[in-house]
Order: sequence, then C-alpha cells, then structure tokens
Amino acid sequence: MTTRLDLVGDMHLGRRPHRLAHFGVSPGEATPAVALQRLVDRSIDDGVDAVLFAGDLVDRDDDLFEAYGVLEGAVRRLVAAGVRVIAVAGNHDARVLPRLVDRVDGVELLGRGGRWEHVAVGGVGVVGWSFPARHHTASPLDGPGFDAARLAARENRAAIGLLHADLDAVSSRYAPVRRSDLSRQGLDAWFVGHVHRPDAWTGPGHVGYLGSLVGLDRGELGSRGPWRVTIDDAGRIEAEPRPVGPVLWVDAVLDVSTDPPKDVDALRERVLQVLIEVRAAHPDPAWTTIAVQLGVIGSVDDPARVGTLVDETMRQDAPHTVVDDAVVGVVAVASALRPAIDLDALCAEPTALGEAARMARGIDAAIAARRPLADALDADLVRTVLGTRERLTTGTWHLDDDAWPAPDVAQLARDAAWRLVRDLLAQRS
Repeated sequence: MTTRLDLVGDMHLGRRPHRLAHFGVSPGEATPAVALQRLVDRSIDDGVDAVLFAGDLVDRDDDLFEAYGVLEGAVRRLVAAGVRVIAVAGNHDARVLPRLVDRVDGVELLGRGGRWEHVAVGGVGVVGWSFPARHHTASPLDGPGFDAARLAARENRAAIGLLHADLDAVSSRYAPVRRSDLSRQGLDAWFVGHVHRPDAWTGPGHVGYLGSLVGLDRGELGSRGPWRVTIDDAGRIEAEPRPVGPVLWVDAVLDVSTDPPKDVDALRERVLQVLIEVRAAHPDPAWTTIAVQLGVIGSVDDPARVGTLVDETMRQDAPHTVVDDAVVGVVAVASALRPAIDLDALCAEPTALGEAARMARGIDAAIAARRPLADALDADLVRTVLGTRERLTTGTWHLDDDAWPAPDVAQLARDAAWRLVRDLLAQRS
C-alpha cells in the first residue's frame, strides 16, 4: 500500500510578500495563507495520507490572531477529508505554535518541548523534534527520547525525520546539526525547515531543506511549494516539489547594447517586451503574480544617460502588465551599463584609467570563471567594497528597507569598477 505525504517547509503565516503593492497586487493576494489554501485543495484532491509541517508555520507571536483563523479552517478541511496534520515547531513559532495546536483540533504537534517523538502514518514512521524556545544552541540530536523514537519509527517499512534546524552550522542559535550526523541515524530521509531555498532531492538517505511554501521576497527566486513524498509497499521513497504559487520571483535581463533607448518611452517598450517574455517562459496558471528583478546591461556610448532613463522609468511607477491572467511587474532594477570602449587598448595604458580598466576586466574574468573575488582584488579593496554596501542608494543598485538580499560583493565590485572606468573616461573627454 502506497503512502503519500505532503511536506511543507517554512510557511510564515502573517508575513506579507515585499514590494508587490508597487504594481497593484493586494498584499492579501500572494500570501502564505493563499498558498496554504491551494495546498489543502491539492492534498485533498490527491488523497494524501497526511500533511507535515517542518516548523515556522507562523511568522511571529503577535500573528496568533490571523494564524488561528487560517490554520483552523485549513485543518478542519483536511481532517474532514481524512488527511492527518502533523507539525513540529521552529524558531519563529516555538511559543505560538503549541498555543495554536491546543486551540485547533486535529493538529498533532510532534516533539513538544524539545523531546523527540514518533508517529506512524500508513506504513511510514515519522520522528520529529520541536524547538522548546525561540533559540536553541545545542544539536537537536542531543535532545531526550531520540533513540527510542528512532527505533520505534524503524518498525515501519520506512522511516523519515521531520525537523527545523540549521544544517552544517558550526555554531548557531537555531538548533545546529551536521547533515552527516543525521545521515548516520539510519532513517530513509530527513526533511528540514529553516532555510527558505529548497535542496534538490538526492534519493534514499536524503537530508535537505524543504524551502518556503511561497516566495516572500526577492531573495526567494524560483518556484515554491510543498514536497510530495511517496513510499511504496516495498519501502522505496521518492520525493518531488509541487509548486502551489501564487507568486513567482524571477531574474530577467534587458541588453541595450545593440539598440540603446532614446527616451523613457522607448525604454518602457523594451521593458514591456521583457515582461511578456517572462510570462511566456513561466506559463503555469498557478502563478498569478510574477515579480521580476530586472538587470539592464550593455555597452553603450553614454552609460550615464541610459542609467538616468532607467531611474526615471522606475520613478514614474513600477512597470507592470497583465499577461495570461498573471500580473507581471518589476520589483527592482540593477543597471550594469558599460561604456563602449576598446578595453584592450585601455588596459595597455600606464594610467589611472588603464589600472581601472585592468581591474574591471579582472573582476569580470573572476566572476565568469566562478573564481573567488580575491583572485581579482586585494583584501583591502574587498573590505572597501563591503563597506560601501550601506552607502549605495542610487546608481547601480537601489537599496531600501525592502531590499533583500543585498547584492553580493562580486557584483558590487564589478559595478564599482566599471563606474570608475566610465567616470575617468568622462573626465578625459
């Protein structure tokens, strides 16, 4: 008899996706609550045996009121359809989830208070551990009851672990544990919450993050959703992500090298075409909102002028449109415009401009070859670039309260080097 489970990573009920209101998407249209309802629909339609949550169902303690109504309705529907609901608490909901579980009939909290427990779902034993407090600096494997729970779970034809933890952290306030230590426990797979980027399925013995249920900011690129785990009557286990939307965060590039825009209207036409192409590349009807991080790149005669057009385009309003019933809009723009120059000739110069050109080319080469930035820059300069992160407010990157994640050091270094080349050229002319 096959057992089917839906496993959910960080849901964060109560949190709102960043910046979507800039192009007309209501904060309530792309929330974890919407994704949860879609998950419930699919789990019921597919007849899964249980839905398992790997912690951080709720974002904060003061989200109790919103979370109660959403969770109670979802659990009621699942239980009525014969689907069990099992959860462990994470660091965000260590206090609030046990209170919610006590109020919502039908949720089984596994590992309450940091003590390992197990349950059987069909032919699968599930061992789980919950955060006893918001911070926990010891490995969860040191928690009481683990050996007993593991042995009891192994009496089933398959056994999996459900956990919220900081994998492979040397030290952490969020239950640090090594993947290798989990692998040695003899379970068929470990499904872990905490990091919002999902790990790829590696087969039997898998240890990895489930990822978030829905992308909540522009650091959470790509599809998000639950994992469908299937265990057949021989105990073989398979797992695959099952996106439920409703928001998809993607990167896109607009290269203006061959046809630099002459004015804001021309640039907006080009951006519109990019948004149409993004939707064509992501046609799944589940995505009702597609949030685009747009990179404007290219070698042009006047990078400063084109950069000004980019700034003006974003200041008017966030570019967005509706394509095949999905709102597709730009949430952030990064310009990487370069002067149209003979770089080889500049690099041969024994001048400040030549030094800047050699640095810019070296950074480009390091990034293209995926080499450490230190291969192209000395340590002092790397530290300088890191220090500029807080001061970048205009130009190549727009930082504001919602900007997360900040651009990486290599990108900052490349942008700064090419801006230096551009400014030195402007002085020469």
